[in-house]
Amino acid sequence: MKSLSFLLACTLALGAGRAWAQTHSWTVFAGSTTPGSTDGLGTAARFNQPNYLALDAGGNVFVTDTGNSVIRRITPAGVVSTYLGVPGANLYIDGAATLARFVAPMGITAVANGTLLITEVNSHTLRFVTATREVATAGGSTGLSGSIDAFLESARFFQPTGVVVDSNQNTFIADTANHTIRKVTLASAVTTIAGTAGQVGTTDGVGNAARFNRPRGLAIDRNDNLYVADSNNHTIRRITPAGVVTTIAGLGGFSGSNDGTATGARFNTPWGVAVDGGGTLYVADTGNHTVRRITPSGGVSTIGGAAGSAGHAEGNTSQARFSSPIGLAVDSAGTIYVAVRDNHLIARGALDTPPAIVSPPVAQTVPPSTRVEFSVSATGGGLTFQWRRNDVPIPGATGATLVVPSADTAALGNYSVVVSNSAGSVTSAPAALVISPALATGRITNLAIRSQAGTGDNTLIVGFAIGGGGPSGNKPVLIRGVGPTLAAFNVGGVLADPKLEIFSGQTRIQENDDWAGNAQIATVAGQVGAFAYGAPTSKDAAIYNPNISPGSYTVAITGNGGTTGVALAEIYDATAAATFTVTTPRLTNVSARTRVGTGDDILIAGFSISGSTNRTVLIRAIGPTLGTFNVPGALANPRLELYSGSNRILENDDWGGTAVLSTAFAAVAAFALPADSRDAAILVTLAPGSYTAQVSGVGNTTGVALVEVYEVP
Repeated sequence: MKSLSFLLACTLALGAGRAWAQTHSWTVFAGSTTPGSTDGLGTAARFNQPNYLALDAGGNVFVTDTGNSVIRRITPAGVVSTYLGVPGANLYIDGAATLARFVAPMGITAVANGTLLITEVNSHTLRFVTATREVATAGGSTGLSGSIDAFLESARFFQPTGVVVDSNQNTFIADTANHTIRKVTLASAVTTIAGTAGQVGTTDGVGNAARFNRPRGLAIDRNDNLYVADSNNHTIRRITPAGVVTTIAGLGGFSGSNDGTATGARFNTPWGVAVDGGGTLYVADTGNHTVRRITPSGGVSTIGGAAGSAGHAEGNTSQARFSSPIGLAVDSAGTIYVAVRDNHLIARGALDTPPAIVSPPVAQTVPPSTRVEFSVSATGGGLTFQWRRNDVPIPGATGATLVVPSADTAALGNYSVVVSNSAGSVTSAPAALVISPALATGRITNLAIRSQAGTGDNTLIVGFAIGGGGPSGNKPVLIRGVGPTLAAFNVGGVLADPKLEIFSGQTRIQENDDWAGNAQIATVAGQVGAFAYGAPTSKDAAIYNPNISPGSYTVAITGNGGTTGVALAEIYDATAAATFTVTTPRLTNVSARTRVGTGDDILIAGFSISGSTNRTVLIRAIGPTLGTFNVPGALANPRLELYSGSNRILENDDWGGTAVLSTAFAAVAAFALPADSRDAAILVTLAPGSYTAQVSGVGNTTGVALVEVYEVP
């Protein structure tokens, strides 16, 4: 047995904090409601009835994982590891970290030089852990209970629980079953400083004249005042350095859940207590399943959970739920950590600060009947939102985004949002919604894809859909299959004689082999901004359909005589910009399926957004899911990159099964993707301009892929 003067070469106990605000947002820091012993990150870790906590100077949280009979450490990043002992090995062994064993570790405190003190409730001992993780018995004797004041070798405890260290390196222990508070000096002398062994009561007084009833949690402030969670008396007690015991909150022997002032408040079997640097106390009110706060002036309030409502829920002060919170720790930023025993997890309460608006809603001028979104971004925990039109709250508009389904006369006005949390509220500047019939809505106006045009399954196939406008309007469309003219742009291996076919379902509705210098096609090409063909006699192909009806179509480009080579497929919306209105049908979807190579042979699809407003588009690169459509040789893992000129805007490898993307798939009637597929997708709002979507294989793999661009309504 080592003396405490040898073991406790330390300075003062940790526990600095700051003045406290009123409310908190509660989340799970580590663990889950499923018990276990797994190490890991955050909610991937598992605990089994964690009880008490301690914070060290580096922000690490130490946990007495009592049900597993081990000590766990959680880094500030949330990484959980087993620090001492072996889960489930209920033995009492001193030694190095990998050899030491515990039976029922309970109280814990971290000392400033990297050491720990731990109480063993069923072994009736005090354990000491060096900075190098050597475990030794510092007081009491394994399995021998009692109440003997003596030097550590001969001292006896009875179910010790809470433990703290003061500025003079004296150790204090809540000797729970003895109903006393014990003190261990650096000289290893154990004395009883408050209460009398075996005598239960609620009496305030000096030293041994005071009475307790199963004291458990301890905390100490910067002035060395000791705070005691006197569990079965349902009170919080204070012991001054002179040994004067007073009840500062609650009324001895009377349980309840009332907030209030000092002895007017009520608690129900409090177990844990912590104090910040400003003298504010935090109490794990275990029987009420709540976390309470006591101000230096004695005001008691509930800052987490609801009295009598055991459970598990994240959220703000009133939304959070706990099942038997036990130990607490508070850091210098005012964040509270709570060991929630029966939830098998560590909760974290972040200090709520008043919200601040980072990105306010933006004024918009749009064509009639346009779908409009206003959005706001704000900082602060536990945020709620209330949108207003002309300063009148909009019923049900309580999200960070407000959707106006159709801009009409009734929707005109100034939109603002009130962002609130329990610490305050802030109102955004108004954003005007203006309707201008002269504006043409943003829209997809062309798709261009350059790829190898092969035969069979390697045929270059391009799809497009027309819709989104009036109920019966048709659309002029220019479709080109470029081969020989590509040579003028220094493209090698071009398709010498492309053939162009348009299908509606399985029905071929138009085809062209050589464009033959068609004057109308040349004129329309100039109007939509397409480059001119090299000569009227070139073997390039083109089709102009001035009146194609809404629906879905596919375009196939092959080489006459089974030839292959590089070809460019182009689809243009040929509606004159000056005549475009919100009822004009649009290209609502364009797509291309082809083989993806490497280097210069990756899949590059160019498209344009025209009009006067932004357009939200969904872009997908489908590889592995093509296998469900019996497409052989599908690209196993596509990567999707979106460029504006040479600037990469966004990229995606695996779409990740997100709810936002799944909702977008359904909105545009795109086929669903398995949540765990390696297909890629991007949802983005783009200004009018030209863009390219590039599809390549991760790891320079190759295969057949489908690229799709959808207008999102």
